Amino acid sequence: MTAECLKSLKKLKYQNYEVIVIDNGSEDGSVEFLKKNFPEINLVCHKENKGFTGGHNAAHRVMKGKYLCLLNNDMVVDPSWLKNLVKVIEEDPKIGACGGGMFEWNKDHPIYNKNNPLWTIRYINKYTGFPWQEKDHEEFKEADYLSGGATLIRKDLIDRIGFFDDRFFAYAEDRDLSARMKRAGYKTMYIPKAFIWHKGSATAKKVGYLANYWQYRNHLFFLFKNFDRGYLQLALLLYLFREIKGTAGDILKWRLDKNRLKARVVIFFWFFCHLWLLIKMRRESLAMFPKVKYNKLIGNERKPKK
Repeated sequence: MTAECLKSLKKLKYQNYEVIVIDNGSEDGSVEFLKKNFPEINLVCHKENKGFTGGHNAAHRVMKGKYLCLLNNDMVVDPSWLKNLVKVIEEDPKIGACGGGMFEWNKDHPIYNKNNPLWTIRYINKYTGFPWQEKDHEEFKEADYLSGGATLIRKDLIDRIGFFDDRFFAYAEDRDLSARMKRAGYKTMYIPKAFIWHKGSATAKKVGYLANYWQYRNHLFFLFKNFDRGYLQLALLLYLFREIKGTAGDILKWRLDKNRLKARVVIFFWFFCHLWLLIKMRRESLAMFPKVKYNKLIGNERKPKK
């Protein structure tokens, strides 16, 4: 997948860019393969897995450009993808970041086929904090958040508000970063025709319990860091109700996922043992944006299509 991704970048119509590849302690020969077949890239190697957050933060430290463009290695891009993103962000200094649509790419939906299912504008429910995404709806519009998998961001903005929070490691870090951009007064825009093709959870499927654990824990991180008083308490109650209902439903339908159940139980006890950490994260965030009401900036979505 990494080779397919890098090959697609060579076809970009926009040429003023550098490619930084972060290897997070892989042991499958990836480093040797990349050095041999893609000598032009800037390859940064870690001895251990620093996660989605640590890997991207390392790229930020070595980059030289005006913008940082995130791209997961399980994606390939349309030749006009980067050109369309740069054109929009250059026209409006209040756009902090922008991203485009993601076509599904798997055995049922082949690469570069624009008839594949297309996922577009991303929203966040202002009462629960959970994200959802429109399908096949192309519109130049402000999104509640942008995917960390393929997004163009102003470097000077990252320098001011920080990049990914390393405590997240993986999952929900893009929602948190988008929240900080919005709270700093910037827009996160969805750009039509800036297309990529995405494999979707190609890594998450291999780690099972950990993926569920990070998702549950990081949702709490996101809520405590960004939700306003009142909204936070409601979101926590709805979160608890959602997981109890989900577990009961799994049991009644005899489709219990052991990894998911284990993660739910662990996070329940983790919450009470680490409440001090959540409060610390909230205080840090409130100190950075003391007067901004985040929940007023999100949730103006269309109703999800059934």
